[in-house]
Amino acid sequence: MSSPQGLGLNALLTALLSHNKPLQHFYSQLYKKYNPDITGYTLIFMIPPEFSSPSYANNKKVALESFSGGFFSSIIDFLKDITGLEPEILNSLDEFAKYYPFFALDYTPPQTRVGNSQVQSRSGALTYASDVTESETVNISFLESSPLGIYKFHLLWVEYIREILRGEIAPADKYLNRYNIGYFGAQDYLASLYIVKYLPDMDTITYVAKCTGVFPLSLPSKELIGSRTTNEITILPFEYSCISFREYVEGISNNDWILKELTDDVLPTYDSSLFDIITDKLKDIID
Repeated sequence: MSSPQGLGLNALLTALLSHNKPLQHFYSQLYKKYNPDITGYTLIFMIPPEFSSPSYANNKKVALESFSGGFFSSIIDFLKDITGLEPEILNSLDEFAKYYPFFALDYTPPQTRVGNSQVQSRSGALTYASDVTESETVNISFLESSPLGIYKFHLLWVEYIREILRGEIAPADKYLNRYNIGYFGAQDYLASLYIVKYLPDMDTITYVAKCTGVFPLSLPSKELIGSRTTNEITILPFEYSCISFREYVEGISNNDWILKELTDDVLPTYDSSLFDIITDKLKDIID
């Protein structure tokens, strides 16, 4: 992306370096076409796990403070009276997923490696590519907030897995019905992550990576507890398992299905919410 200053410098250097074509071309790329200092900004989006067990369904394991009384509830009741809208009890997992882009600070993706083997001959060894693999872990650091929303969700996630493994709960019937091809044998506690890199305009997407089969491998309890000697911002580092990892970069068609999934299935979840509907209704009343 070029700025007015960059275009001015490019015009000046083009004139001054008319006798040196290689250097002229170099500065043209620097000031006119590319910006090596700022390549953009990255956000992480999440498709949350389903937690399909009836004992977890409809937020039975989550205290919905926002609808359980108090000041916030009175505001909702007031807006209901004005607008005539009945607020929907929001799916806490879907709502939590919307916090991911804001609270996720640092991301370490799986590493893609090209394996190699050798064929021996009298003149030496010939090395060739034998496999392409990805590592199976993802690390994300989150900025925690009050009242511990990030840690609460991950603790709920781990407790769900614990109860599933102990046989204390069972997933929904669709995961147990062998005739339900899309669900039978799948794990309902797995999530997906989309890592999206934007140009500095925060509108043009240049890179998308997708991690599937994601679940936490540990809980950073020590980082959450902290120390009495400090009162610092809490950063929570989480490690996740990742079954599959694929990447898409603008300009090549390989894996462009990832971009389509992002634009068709993930980003539209931010289009509207209860408060957007209420705000629009209030605007209509005021007008």
